[in-house]
Amino acid sequence: MDIPHRRSTLFDFLHEVGHIVHPQGGYKGDGDKNYAETRALAEFNATQWAIEAFKTEGIPVPRKQKREYDRYIRNKIARGLRRGLKKVPTEIRHLKPKFW
Repeated sequence: MDIPHRRSTLFDFLHEVGHIVHPQGGYKGDGDKNYAETRALAEFNATQWAIEAFKTEGIPVPRKQKREYDRYIRNKIARGLRRGLKKVPTEIRHLKPKFW
């Protein structure tokens, strides 16, 4: 297995690992009516896990990657709001879309 040579690639890899190892890093899509809520929260938790892994190793977090993941989470929240999401989890309210 090749080791990622760029911090952005390592961040993406650790984000995906975060989906596996974080207790709330996954999401259900099988008829779950709160799918949009759990999807946005799962993405946030996986990103936070990757950030903590970077900090633990003393590696600077790539700002561009962090911004891209924040924008992705905002899009998931916005999609949920368009589809009738009633409650945005407290952990991700700081990432609220501009129109909200």
